[in-house]
Amino acid sequence: MYSSEHKAQGQAHAAVVAVDSHKENAAHQDAIKLIAAHVRGICRSSDMLPSPCVSVCRISADSGLCEGCFRTLGEISAWSRLPADDKRALWRTIEQRIVQIERTAVPQPCGLGGSQAASGILSSTPGGT
Repeated sequence: MYSSEHKAQGQAHAAVVAVDSHKENAAHQDAIKLIAAHVRGICRSSDMLPSPCVSVCRISADSGLCEGCFRTLGEISAWSRLPADDKRALWRTIEQRIVQIERTAVPQPCGLGGSQAASGILSSTPGGT
């Protein structure tokens, strides 16, 4: 909460939020798996390509990418206007970003590191949606 003085000045205090790092890491890995499953099917699909959005809409201050779909704000806002070929190209860019994230992931305590938990996702055989 912030005071009426701060409200009048248009300022807000930063909220202190307790985050369960294990749950955050698991949610991030779930997003990677979901996006990777979509990536495998995009080249075979018609001009009606699904949005990469997985309803985990939070932009990382470090990367500038959504932590759910791995797109920038500009890519997110342009999606509905893109022709099919540009959407396919963006899906390939997302795939490259996921591969890079997996390569640079720092192992987490309790064996929950990104590269260990998500290894092989993009190279697995097609299936699902």
